[in-house]
Amino acid sequence: QQTSKYLELTGRTQEQIDIIEAYAKAQGMWRSESQQKAEYHAQVSLDLEQVVPAIAGPIRPQDRIDLVDAAPGFEDWINQQNELT
Repeated sequence: QQTSKYLELTGRTQEQIDIIEAYAKAQGMWRSESQQKAEYHAQVSLDLEQVVPAIAGPIRPQDRIDLVDAAPGFEDWINQQNELT
């Protein structure tokens, strides 16, 4: 229900909110306060010190590049293109 409130506050139409709510319910992701508390079977830990900005394309997201390596990588690619011509 908090998600629906968020969607409303961020300018989504009622039709969009209804679609998202229906999808969440169909997938078993919709929870209400009257339901039993969720029981989780796994815990994920994340060391935020290890998180770095990165870029990745929509076609090959697995080819992610740390942002600090982007400029040298782009220069290498440009040099390779120049060698091909």
